[in-house]
Order: sequence, then C-alpha cells, then structure tokens
Amino acid sequence: MISIGVDIGTTTISGVALDIGEKRVLRAVTIPNGFEISGSNPLHRMQDGERIARQTADLVGELSREYGGECIGVTGQMHGILYVNGQGKAVTPLYTWQDSCGEAQFQENKTYCQWMEEKTGYLLASGFGSVTHFYLQQTGAQKPEAAYLCTIGDYVAMRLTGAVQPVIHRSNGASLGLYDFHRDSFDEKALDALGLDPGMFPEIGSCTMGETAGGIPVAVAIGDNQASFLGSVQDPRRQVLMNIGTGGQISCWAKTAVPGDLYEIRPYLDDGFLLVASSLCGGRAYAALEGFFRQVLQMAGASCESLYAAMEQAARALPNGGSPLTVDTRFCGTREHPERRGSIQGIGLDNLTPGHFIDGVLRGMAGELLPAYRAFCRTRTFSELTASGNGVRQNRYFQQVLQQEFGLPLTIAPFKEEAACGAALYAAGIR
Repeated sequence: MISIGVDIGTTTISGVALDIGEKRVLRAVTIPNGFEISGSNPLHRMQDGERIARQTADLVGELSREYGGECIGVTGQMHGILYVNGQGKAVTPLYTWQDSCGEAQFQENKTYCQWMEEKTGYLLASGFGSVTHFYLQQTGAQKPEAAYLCTIGDYVAMRLTGAVQPVIHRSNGASLGLYDFHRDSFDEKALDALGLDPGMFPEIGSCTMGETAGGIPVAVAIGDNQASFLGSVQDPRRQVLMNIGTGGQISCWAKTAVPGDLYEIRPYLDDGFLLVASSLCGGRAYAALEGFFRQVLQMAGASCESLYAAMEQAARALPNGGSPLTVDTRFCGTREHPERRGSIQGIGLDNLTPGHFIDGVLRGMAGELLPAYRAFCRTRTFSELTASGNGVRQNRYFQQVLQQEFGLPLTIAPFKEEAACGAALYAAGIR
C-alpha cells in the first residue's frame, strides 16, 4: 500500500510517497514555502494560503502520478487560521502561528490574550487561531464574506477534494484554543462569553475529508506535532520525542490528561493525549548564530554560503573542562512572556570563543526544554530520547549534547520527513 503524505511547514512544504508495508519512503520532496505576505499591520504574520494550497496540490499530483497512492494524509503548521467563504474558497491570507496580535493592548490595561483568559479561564497565547479571530472581529478587520475559519491543513484537504465546508481534527482544533478536549469540541460557553459565533468554527471529525478528482481518499488534516510523533516514535510508552525545527518541542504520550505547569496537554490522534512543551526560538537560535558568524566574515571582506559544518567542527574542538558559557536561548521570548529575551552569562577571557558560543547555544536550546522533561518523568520513567528535525539530524555534536543533558540514549527518528510520514501513516489507518 502506498500512502502520500504532505506537511505544510512555516518555511517548507514536504511530501512523501510511503510504502506502508515496508515502512519505506519511496520518494521525499521538499520545496520552499516562500509565500509570506506583508501588510499594514506589523502585528500580523501572514502567508498566501491559496498559493500554498496550489503548490501542495501540485506536489501531491506529482507523487501520485509517479507512485499511484491509495490514500493521502495532510498535516501542517498548527494554531494559525484563514477564512473561507460558503463555496470553500479562501477570502483571507493565512494568519500564522507567529502572529502577535494577541499581545496588543485591548481593555482594562490588558492584552487581548489576558482579557480573553480572564473571561474564559482558558490559557491562550498570541498566534492561537481563536485569539487572532477575536482580534480581527474586535478591530473590524474580519471579512464579511467569511463563513468559516480553519487551519492551513484543513484548507489544503478541502482544495484537494473540492469540499466547501471545513472539517477539523481534534489535534488541530485544540491548537486554536477555547477547545474542551474532554468533550472534543469547541467550548460554546467560552465562545459566547467573547461574543464569538460558534458557527464560524469547523465541525470536529476524524474521517476522510473526501476524495480527489481521481478517486483517492484524503484524510482530515492532523496537527504537525501529532503527525511528527506518529512518524517518529515506535514505542510511545517508553520514548520521549524532541523535535528541533523552526521552533522546538518536547512531547510524550499519555493515556489521560495529566495536568502540569510546565507543559500543555494536546489531544493525540483518535485517543490519548500528548504532553507538550515548546520553545519559540528552537532551531532559529542556532540559525541566528550562523547568521552572526557570516556577518563577521562580511566585515572582514569574506563570504561563505553556509557555516554549519565549520560550527560543528569548532564545537567538537573544544578542550575538555574549562568554563562553559551559559546561554539562555529564549531569543523570541515565551508564549507566557513574549517580552522575555535571552542572555549570555559566565563570559571570561578563556571562553570568549566561537566554539564556546556554539556549545552554549546548543546547550541552551536543550536546557530550555529540560524542565518539561523532568515534569514528564513524574508521570512515568522513560528509557529513550527520540530526536527529529533537521536541527538535530544534521548536527552530531548536538546529538551528543542532548544525550548529556537529558541522560538518555538517543535515537534518530526513522523517517527524515517525520510529519509528512506521520500524515501518510494516519491516512492509511496506522495509529
């Protein structure tokens, strides 16, 4: 059985043709998601959802023509929303998870997020679709022709099948906020307290969205965190997953919703939950450091296309012992405190070197997620750390750092395009 899976990321769009029986990727394709849109409001982070859908459909078509394909799975960046009209066509851009309108001042000297949290009792963050939706309604920016809101994954599934009304999986629904995951539905009392029309929110479902023009079933889109977990973890009872991409995440499976202060609870696929902690900067911290070094080269009149290999070599060349740099990599703040910034401590004449800086940033990236892992350990014992994402896969020194910081043996996820493979497995009925 061949299943096609696609992952609509923030910076790339990936597709795979996966042989389910052999658990082998026949082909993987990754293309840039260069569809950012600028607007007059600096708080918004937007992409062209229609162009993303067309590009994804072309990618699915290419893989289907080459390998056939008996089903199609879709995943993509969570939290963000776009609006569709009654004919199922996008009438707005995609407001991504990086949107910061929730940090704007609203009423009673509170931000939009703070005001919404007080009214509903739900923890919310800027970038959550319900926050963006509330902001657009309150500022009069909501399109009158908008009939429904949905995630980019939902919209791609609609465009692949010709559906006119979105259906949203519990994993994506919860990512928008104001979602009661015990009842698996949006909380209508919370929506009513904010003056939001429940009819704008999609129906919750876990079936197929429909079929392509060629008769291939398309599954309802699932969240990229859940898809990555499915595509990475072989034994969810003993493995914890670390993903380093544009952001950073650490996740574990739980049979019940175990409350905790250092992580959020997300619905998994058809049952169970994921305990998840996220870092907003994640792999961007290391990318920013690489950009810094390239700027230094430019100052000296030199240039280099990429310094990642040289950076890893410099970190490996550090002598044992000495004084490490302590780097706080919260360069983009946190969801709870978006104004927070990172820091570098312990600088001396002996460690003001590129190697120490590189090592400190990598340990800071790991350390930002370490408290959540320790909280996971209060629920049960883990015997293995599984890592996914190019930020780990392509950096063996970082793999060594993770093993040291977490005190666990490390395995790399079996599929390179974990989220796309997870979507393909879900479409094929693999849970």
